Amino acid sequence: MMKKEIERPYIYFVNKEVKSVSLIPITPALVLYGCADGSICIDDIHSKARIIELTHTKNAIVHTQVLTDANGFLAVIQDRMGVISSVKIKVSEGKVKADCVGSFNTEVWTFTRMAVWSDGAAENALVAMPSLGPEINLYSLEGKVKQTYVAKKSKKSEPIIATALLFLGTHLISSYEDGTIAVWSLAENKTEATLTLSKDIGNIITLEGSVQPNLYKICIGAYSTSITVLHYTLDNKSLFQVATIPNTCCEEKPGIGCIRSVSYTHLRAHETSLHLVCRLLLEKKKKKKK
Repeated sequence: MMKKEIERPYIYFVNKEVKSVSLIPITPALVLYGCADGSICIDDIHSKARIIELTHTKNAIVHTQVLTDANGFLAVIQDRMGVISSVKIKVSEGKVKADCVGSFNTEVWTFTRMAVWSDGAAENALVAMPSLGPEINLYSLEGKVKQTYVAKKSKKSEPIIATALLFLGTHLISSYEDGTIAVWSLAENKTEATLTLSKDIGNIITLEGSVQPNLYKICIGAYSTSITVLHYTLDNKSLFQVATIPNTCCEEKPGIGCIRSVSYTHLRAHETSLHLVCRLLLEKKKKKKK
């Protein structure tokens, strides 16, 4: 039996290193993306044309999220130095206009992506960002700290830092370096449930989820070969693990993590700025020993 070739009409090259993508839900659909050079672009998916390109910052954009309200759209932008910006997007008679309406500096350089909560009015949005300790701050779009949340206190000399954040309904889901997942109620300002996952799952880097009647479904992505699914029930405030889905694409045993030797050329080809600093320090240390 011949395999039917899958049509992919919306794949095209943007000639930029894209770091984050968000969909602007209108017809025809628009896509907003942040780039490594600090620019913000808006493209028309159907015509594959770039409509707007803003020179936003010199720092790489690490996360974007688009909110919808009665006046149009508001894009919340996070760069790698912890600066949060708001970009107002108006679509009228086929024309798109985008303007930066404000920004503030959290003064936290972190790889953890922000989480944005909104009650339907973009001006009331809250931005969750971790500190360099166990605290998570909730900012208004003006940069004022509205609430501070501590779900996991460190028992060691070094603080435990949040690695991923997610808003579901009126709750903030957070993960930590030791594999702990916490559910915090915004309304009651307290932790309702925590769960510490197995070390085999690895370092959690992303949280996704959905809201259903009396239930949150939480999907966890980590530096490992598996995806973990959790359920949180709102009536009895119970958080529990439902399933772990192994990644069968990996040659190694599922659930352990892909660890394999690679060539020095391969390592240099995938080197990030953080890895570069580490490598230079190691090379300097080797020279001193010689």
